[in-house]
Amino acid sequence: MNSTADPPGEGALFDPQRVKEDLSACLDALEAVLRRYVSFTTPEQATVLALFVVHTWFFEDDRVETTPYIAVRSVEPESGKSRLLEVLDLLVRRPWLAINPSESVMFRNIEENHPTLLLDETDTIFGPTAGPYEALRSILNAGFRKGVRVPRSVASGRSFKVEHFEVFCPKVLAGLGKLPDTIRSRSIIIELRRKKADEPISRFRRRRVELETRPLREALAQFAESESLGYGEYFTDGVLSDRMADACEPLMLVAELAGRTWKARAQAAIEALCGPSGQLNRESEGVALLSNIRSILEVAGNPPNITTRDLLKGLNDEESWPWRLTGSSGLTPYTLAARLRPYVIKPGTIRQGDETAKGYTFEGFTDTFDRYLPRSDDDEEEEPCDDVTDLGPPPEEEKHALRLVLTGFPGSRVVSSPHAAFLLPRPI
Repeated sequence: MNSTADPPGEGALFDPQRVKEDLSACLDALEAVLRRYVSFTTPEQATVLALFVVHTWFFEDDRVETTPYIAVRSVEPESGKSRLLEVLDLLVRRPWLAINPSESVMFRNIEENHPTLLLDETDTIFGPTAGPYEALRSILNAGFRKGVRVPRSVASGRSFKVEHFEVFCPKVLAGLGKLPDTIRSRSIIIELRRKKADEPISRFRRRRVELETRPLREALAQFAESESLGYGEYFTDGVLSDRMADACEPLMLVAELAGRTWKARAQAAIEALCGPSGQLNRESEGVALLSNIRSILEVAGNPPNITTRDLLKGLNDEESWPWRLTGSSGLTPYTLAARLRPYVIKPGTIRQGDETAKGYTFEGFTDTFDRYLPRSDDDEEEEPCDDVTDLGPPPEEEKHALRLVLTGFPGSRVVSSPHAAFLLPRPI
């Protein structure tokens, strides 16, 4: 469970008067409330959620053109997802806490009330048996940008007419397992884990917390009435994808309004969750596969080609990658080719020495790597250094370990010198 008895000595988290006068103090208080009742995996999660809460109150500001989805995920139940929604229900503007709403209920309520949607148990919508919810998923896909509407046929007397419904509103989507790629690319992922027994998380009692947070709601309503967001461009350095940069812009506008300290905190938190270090949670399976293939090729020294057999062995043998669990025996030549086909990567006949086999050329991957796995400046290779100090040969056990690792890659050979071992592709 995600609650325990209240920690001893627990007191007020904020000054009710100060939060009404200072937006940065209000954000600090929101973050403190969230961390009191929810066990977060990283502090950046609470920081981003505090910004999102304020964003919901400024949602109808003319400068807000997009909204990030907050995707609250966990691998197991009882990890705090529903508790987080209950806390947000007392903080966001016009909360709508819903479970499995119908399609018509969804688009009509968004059109009429512009709520903050807090959607629980989304695994029933996005899971393998989600066929009946396909239309609901299309509404969620469309509600990321202002001005997007969905057309629906509605009764008008004895006939029907087409009406267009607005589906743009802030959304928090909580559930188990993975999200569809189209939803994940619009989302800030909040991955929760089941709390430890000794974590000081307060017991949630709605009536008490509702009274406790009333000054915050009043302050946020006042700020939204009296303040206006500015203009700004953020994440222009390519740290975030274009879509994520657009989605996170409203959070940065809120942070800008709160002052320099919160602007710096917001940028750091967003980059931690949505930048390269948090990329794993947002990668599609296709991009993850490409990333793993690039790792295999780099370990092999980027050979001109690689056989399908050797590539499959590298993918299926790595325990930290998911491919060994694909089907009954991992990826096969057919399933690998099918997954790579959308990226215009196809197997062919390659030559290795005097033999031919089915495989892939390194050149066939390079364009796709450049498009879907761009390297950051930190990944660029360093300039070679002419000032080299000879440290002598490594201990024999290190050389043995290195040879063992390198020779574990199919189709490779090790060339040893007194000071190093190098992995080379099979000669062509």
